[in-house]
Amino acid sequence: MGIRNGGRLVKFYQQQLEEAQESLIFFIKSLQSGMTAEQYFMMMEQLGEEPKPEEIPPRFEDLLVEAQEAWQIYQSLQDIWEGMSGTFMGKNKAGMFDLFRVYEVENVREVMSLVSTIENEYMRYYMEQQKQKSKKIGRASCRERV
Repeated sequence: MGIRNGGRLVKFYQQQLEEAQESLIFFIKSLQSGMTAEQYFMMMEQLGEEPKPEEIPPRFEDLLVEAQEAWQIYQSLQDIWEGMSGTFMGKNKAGMFDLFRVYEVENVREVMSLVSTIENEYMRYYMEQQKQKSKKIGRASCRERV
């Protein structure tokens, strides 16, 4: 990603990490919505509009290597779900550093940060899903009382 010596390089490195996080979040949201780059291009063609580069869902191969490594590691970790409510609790990170060795990750600190970004995004997504599910259940039980 960058060398972390000197003021300008630190700023450059931080900017790269932020861009990697943003593209990773956009990638995840695209997966969650089901919109691929190909579907986006088709949609824009049907609408007769020009595709906007900032709206094109990124492909996995478009992500920085560190973001790809973070994604692979995150997907390899076991999900933790709370049994009674079905709430997503995150990933079991035991053995994560073994995965860093298996995938031969060089920038462990950066990839670790990106794994956290992925987990935070999925936590937000599942919490929102849980809220919507609760609202539907609440509305359904209100109708039954009437």
